[in-house]
Amino acid sequence: MTQSKPLRTITPHQAVKQAVTALRKKQGWTADELATECERLGMPSLNRSVIANIESGRRKYVSIDELCCLAFALDVAPVHLLIPIGDEEVDFYSATPQAMLPIRKARQWVRGEWVPPGRDPRLYFANVPAEEFEVIKAADTGKARRDLEHRLEGKSPKRYDDAEG
Repeated sequence: MTQSKPLRTITPHQAVKQAVTALRKKQGWTADELATECERLGMPSLNRSVIANIESGRRKYVSIDELCCLAFALDVAPVHLLIPIGDEEVDFYSATPQAMLPIRKARQWVRGEWVPPGRDPRLYFANVPAEEFEVIKAADTGKARRDLEHRLEGKSPKRYDDAEG
């Protein structure tokens, strides 16, 4: 009998901590150099000590202002700090303590491209600017076509957590 692997989840705090560390090292920077760049960008409160505490997990929160500054300093979109990029070590993102999303879907959710199960798409997309909604609709056309093909073939449409999504 084969045992299934336990689901591996990551919280927003863990994701930010890991991403800041990995991206800083990828830049070839020390925590002090990242702090200097944050100060240059107008956020001297993100000093070496604070960055070290974020990376070690001693500091369990990052403000939205700090997240944006870190993303800008590290030359990435904020979504790349919030949610792992194609992480083979993690299966799910803990959007809330009770809402676990597949990593790929969590990235789409943060980008405003996907509505999590149990949420109302009418409310979700009600505040999306028209020009952004047209892009989302165009991207979803391929999925809608595949879902229709599945229905015509007597199959169920793909679920949100299936690989293709």
